[in-house]
Amino acid sequence: ANAGEMKVIRGANGSGKSTLLQILAGLRAADSGSVHYEGKPHDSQAAYPDYVCYLGHRHGMRKELSVASNLSFWAACYGTSELLSAAMRDFDL
Repeated sequence: ANAGEMKVIRGANGSGKSTLLQILAGLRAADSGSVHYEGKPHDSQAAYPDYVCYLGHRHGMRKELSVASNLSFWAACYGTSELLSAAMRDFDL
């Protein structure tokens, strides 16, 4: 895909759309076949570059928590806590 483009994955319920996205995001291994990234075989257990992210229908945000608490949790998970203050300031949160 080029900058500004997006791709659509369509299919019937149970056809494997979410599974494919999880494999591409490195969250699970393929049961069969292989994944190639930029023309090279890619180990689905390894992380893809930082610009690849999977956000499923269960996004992990808790409505009981404040924006700051949700962001703090995820920033700690990804080891980016030092960027949180700047991001909150930049987005006026």
